[in-house]
Amino acid sequence: MRLRRLAVVAGAMALLVGTPVVAHAAPGQSDNLARSATATASYTSPWESVAAINDGIDPSTSGDTVNRRWGTWPNTGEQWALLTWPGTQTLRSADVYFFDDNGGVRVPASWRLQYWTGSAYADVPGASGYPTAANQYNAVNFTQVSTSRLRVVLQSGAASVGLLEVRAYASAIGTGNPGNPSGWNPPASLVQPLSEVWTHQEQTYNNLYGFRNSAWDQIFANGGTGINYCVRWDSGASVSAALRDRIQATLQRQFKKWIDVMAGHNGWPYQQVPVKVVGWAELPLWLKKRPHGSPHWGAFSRMLLT
Repeated sequence: MRLRRLAVVAGAMALLVGTPVVAHAAPGQSDNLARSATATASYTSPWESVAAINDGIDPSTSGDTVNRRWGTWPNTGEQWALLTWPGTQTLRSADVYFFDDNGGVRVPASWRLQYWTGSAYADVPGASGYPTAANQYNAVNFTQVSTSRLRVVLQSGAASVGLLEVRAYASAIGTGNPGNPSGWNPPASLVQPLSEVWTHQEQTYNNLYGFRNSAWDQIFANGGTGINYCVRWDSGASVSAALRDRIQATLQRQFKKWIDVMAGHNGWPYQQVPVKVVGWAELPLWLKKRPHGSPHWGAFSRMLLT
């Protein structure tokens, strides 16, 4: 939710001030090492996905029904989810977001973190505690370890258990709500207009925090490899090659402003994201000859959007 809000507000700020403003992550949250690991588990319900635990999507609630999740129903007892890296990582903290559907999957009775010593799994030393709250990340700091595997071991209560997200860091997590900065402080002259922008977003979109198909979600889904555009050209005039090049260059510049603002915030891992125009939807010749206000224009536009 914070990521989506900052994206909207940062874009508005870039437009208002004309230059990108770099936002800084909360201490310990600028490098989520879990994103580069491979996830496996003791058991996964056939309709769930263990890959959900490190897909980089922050849940809105423990009962998130929009995104993938890892669950173990109907299995109970001790269950685990494992992050495996191709090489050794230095770890100092982690936080987990529990899956709880208020039915067959509930928050665990208890949990702990284990690391691979090279020959066996052992509990991480000096753990600060293992909270089991719903609807938020549950953080634990521990004495630094070097390992290629980190395992979240869950002990169920009466129901099965599950996870929505697991994050791991090389530095300690601070107090408060880890990974969700308490606020972003824009210049005083921009407080009101930025607040108006966000209020408009909340009032306009019915599922603002649950919607997961924005450009940001697509970037995470493809690992930051790029964003592809198909441009709908509604003009009655033909679009020249030179104009197409200019439009692509403009898209690249504008998208870079967003990425420059996002870099380093709340675990955002990408310093740059390529932008490419892969297609053009141009009006057919018969429609170009009709007046712009003709009903045929609206019909053709709807065809392009479906």
